[in-house]
Amino acid sequence: MHLDRMIYEAMRLSDAQRQEAIRDLVGDTKLDYAVGDSEDPLPIDTLNKQLDLRVPINPVVKGPGSCWSASTRPSHSMEHGRVTLDPSCKDLAWERENTAGS
Repeated sequence: MHLDRMIYEAMRLSDAQRQEAIRDLVGDTKLDYAVGDSEDPLPIDTLNKQLDLRVPINPVVKGPGSCWSASTRPSHSMEHGRVTLDPSCKDLAWERENTAGS
């Protein structure tokens, strides 16, 4: 799996801001898989209904280092070349480095 691009926001976005950010991020790209990290699965369900993406956004399972661990389980996937990150995913790379072993 290659993590190509992401939206990483420390603050909460309104529904309209979140929809616009996802539309801008996806553009005309044909997605193979989409993951959303949210403290509440309801916004992800709502986004799937509102955005009508070709591929639904899948909620992650929360845990230690939530964004990184949920998107790369098992955690050793990166070391075995099963998960790679695009250089633009700097926030996720930071989280990986700073939550390793959590």
